[in-house]
Amino acid sequence: MRVWIYGYSAQDICTMQTCYVSDADTMIGFSIQKDSSSPFPQAGLAQPMQAAMRGELDQLLVSDLSLLGDRTEQIGEMKKVFASYQVSVKSASSLGSSSS
Repeated sequence: MRVWIYGYSAQDICTMQTCYVSDADTMIGFSIQKDSSSPFPQAGLAQPMQAAMRGELDQLLVSDLSLLGDRTEQIGEMKKVFASYQVSVKSASSLGSSSS
């Protein structure tokens, strides 16, 4: 599976890669949320969205679903957009134990 990791920090990315990306997976990229005071705090989603549109991504792994938006409707819409490109969105905060 081709995986993109999106988190709050570099440490967040490393933890998710170690705990939730298996040896059978290919990590194609990672990005970090911009500062919440930034005009575009979800700017870190641009690259995985582009990969999804090109058909190069199977799963977006986020440290927490709140990275997709600040409202439930916003999160749902982002998940639908990724799903329209056959990309699943998984939250490390809800995965529990390691899957590797």
